[in-house]
Amino acid sequence: MVSRLTATESEQMTAANREKLAPTIGDRLRSMISSYRRSGNSPQRIQNTIRNIELHALPCDIATRRVDVVTKDELQDYVNGLKGEPSTFEPVFQWFAKLFEEAIDDGLMRRNPWKKVRLPKKTTKTEPPRFTPEHLITICTERGSDFFPVWRAFAGLLVRPGELLHQRIEDIHLNGKPPHLWVRYSHQGATKGGEPRKLPIFRFVRPALDELIDGRSEGPLLMNPKTGKRWGAGHIRDMLRQDLKALDLDGHGYTLKAFRRAGGDAMLNGDWGKKVPIEIVSAMYGHKDSSTTRIYCGIKDRTLLAYADLLDIDVALIEQSGHRTSSVAQRSQR
Repeated sequence: MVSRLTATESEQMTAANREKLAPTIGDRLRSMISSYRRSGNSPQRIQNTIRNIELHALPCDIATRRVDVVTKDELQDYVNGLKGEPSTFEPVFQWFAKLFEEAIDDGLMRRNPWKKVRLPKKTTKTEPPRFTPEHLITICTERGSDFFPVWRAFAGLLVRPGELLHQRIEDIHLNGKPPHLWVRYSHQGATKGGEPRKLPIFRFVRPALDELIDGRSEGPLLMNPKTGKRWGAGHIRDMLRQDLKALDLDGHGYTLKAFRRAGGDAMLNGDWGKKVPIEIVSAMYGHKDSSTTRIYCGIKDRTLLAYADLLDIDVALIEQSGHRTSSVAQRSQR
């Protein structure tokens, strides 16, 4: 005779099995970190996100709680205990949301306690300082600085700081038709947007690249001649601050990101001698859509009015074109 379990005994066994199998929040986060290391994101983004989780989640008491029994109040206490700018913890909150969604998919729980947690509101960001065209042109033509060619290459290629730091000489083709380079992280073969992208080398950028390459055939573009190793991001930022100080611009909060944005502004406004269409600037930035470039560069009336000459169309040509169109339509009806 086959013995059958009662409903109560079955529930008790299910609960016991779940208690054995259910991981802690910390276990889940470590598993997610292991998978995230193999993702296609940029190395810098992976490093920053994992550091955030290791600093603000794993050392906390909430990491020792089992996923299937943690309550909304415990999660709320954890969130309330985080001290600092809310935007700092945004990656942590995103990971917790994903963690509990996966736990529900795995059958560890039925309701998502994270959905009822009140997250801190983001503070309003202030507008970052912007380089004026005069400042940008000055720093890109001031040969008194050892880093003059770096600033010219940075402003003329519109690459991200991390992409410029990882740029290799093997990916630069000065004798190509047209001259171009491939932008990618050397050890991963991808950029922040995913696929490597091919950029044209404008005429005013070429002397700077020649000076940085200095007859070498391989290796990092930005190399410390004393150590033979690639320059670090911290050193590049220090040199920018030093060169800005020489121009009496120190202390204004200028960053490499602001410098890159100013390079796009200069192209759109024709500060280098010729206006570049926003679609080209967007592709150089690595943006998937030109609307992102409009937000990034803060395009408002100032930049849009710079294209006013494109609207100066001869009315007589329009009327003549309309006359030809109507004549063709009449002949087709006969």
